[in-house]
Amino acid sequence: HPPLGKLVIAAFIYVLGDSSGVWRLASFFCGLILICVIYALARALTGSFRLALVTAFLFAIDGMNLTQSRIAMFNKPMALAMFLSLLAITPYLMGQDPKRSRSFFASGFFLGMAVSFKWVAAPIAPLIFVFLGLRFFREKEKLRFLVDFIAFFVLLPLLLLIIFSLKNAGLTPSLTIS
Repeated sequence: HPPLGKLVIAAFIYVLGDSSGVWRLASFFCGLILICVIYALARALTGSFRLALVTAFLFAIDGMNLTQSRIAMFNKPMALAMFLSLLAITPYLMGQDPKRSRSFFASGFFLGMAVSFKWVAAPIAPLIFVFLGLRFFREKEKLRFLVDFIAFFVLLPLLLLIIFSLKNAGLTPSLTIS
């Protein structure tokens, strides 16, 4: 696995102590927050309060969500980062947010975080790229769009992965548990 998941769990252990309950806290909190993010994404996509609420409720009671939110795995933090990436780019894709750089930065940042948790998050990128490709043809400043795309969806995620990998390799100051 990429290093971020281990670093997050280590940070919880550093702050709260080494116990099996503490190991699980990152997944638990990410699972709770993910329910809210699913609601926000469904609301942004449909505009319907009721549909978003039903979507969040169904996700909250799903057995896989409940199980993975209780164990010390990197799936929940990765899923949270993936859905935050989608949520960040949605207003831009739907034409509701003219601030392309802000949406690209946030989405690329969370994409980089997701891939820094687990490699299996990488397939979310082509989904985002397809939608961005469709939006590209409506852009007036195509060169600026490409520059933003490369900066925020290629370089930023790579930079995050490199930073967390250096941290994991011991090339930066580390947390010590005593």
